Amino acid sequence: MKTEEILRQFEDDLVAGKNPTPVEYEAKYGKIDAETKSLMEVMMGLILLGEEARLPKGFEERQRKLARDLISHKKAEEMVAHWQAGEKAFGERDFPKSREHYERLLTFVKYLKDEPWIAFASGRLGNIADEMDEPAKALEYYNVATDTYRKLGMKRELMTVLHNIGNIYLIVQKDYPKARTAYQEAIELNEELGATFALPHEYLNLGAIEKALSNNERAEKYYQTALELFRAQKNPQGIGYAEYNLGELMDNNGKQVEAIHLYESAYRNLSLVKDYKLVAQTAGVLGTLYLGQNDLAKSKSYFRKAIEMMELIKKV
Repeated sequence: MKTEEILRQFEDDLVAGKNPTPVEYEAKYGKIDAETKSLMEVMMGLILLGEEARLPKGFEERQRKLARDLISHKKAEEMVAHWQAGEKAFGERDFPKSREHYERLLTFVKYLKDEPWIAFASGRLGNIADEMDEPAKALEYYNVATDTYRKLGMKRELMTVLHNIGNIYLIVQKDYPKARTAYQEAIELNEELGATFALPHEYLNLGAIEKALSNNERAEKYYQTALELFRAQKNPQGIGYAEYNLGELMDNNGKQVEAIHLYESAYRNLSLVKDYKLVAQTAGVLGTLYLGQNDLAKSKSYFRKAIEMMELIKKV
């Protein structure tokens, strides 16, 4: 094997965490010249230790430069390759494969000290862990991403990761104070950046937090704010979500007439965007509410619609 091929394979094995050594490579591929061995040892220091100060003593600056140049030369190629492969696997919901690519990408950019890419790869690994039902690991990666984005002043990217953190605290861990903190910071960033598209989603989540804490007045206020923002955006799915949540709040407070009005509007809006699951759920709730009011015709009609939607879900 040629020297260039040996070095390329050695670097790939280092980045993959296989912990190769020049001695093992010499036993496998035959005699390796002294300069190449020295370069391999420098690469081990850069990749495995990550700190130049901890490199073995006696290396010349020229050798260090050779190692840095070699890694930098492959930087763009490696980053793009792993990013593209990781995204492709993520889109195909092959999360273990996506994780493998992003972990390699993260290892690579960490020792290049490329902070924007470190934050991006960490955030993506957080997404992957979240999809794989590993909330603790997801939060670990998300925290790396938020710390780095704050340091770099990358507010738009920070805003997105905070939303994801809030979702884990709200939905998975039921840690409502932490969820509230994450969403409120995301809202501040949204407003500062003029990123109004994401705002209603954050208010919708704040409403869910207050509802879970039985703070119904505050929950209603947040849901109403979300509804107004979704209406301004002419977003039927968002409008439907807000109306459904407000309807549920009214229903729980014994305001069935208001609840029915909101649920029916939610049903229409969600039907427009073919959100079959929530349409079916809304229809089922309306069927139950009308049954409680002895309106058997409407009750039967909505129960039938719920069944129709469930059948559509099975076919999709």
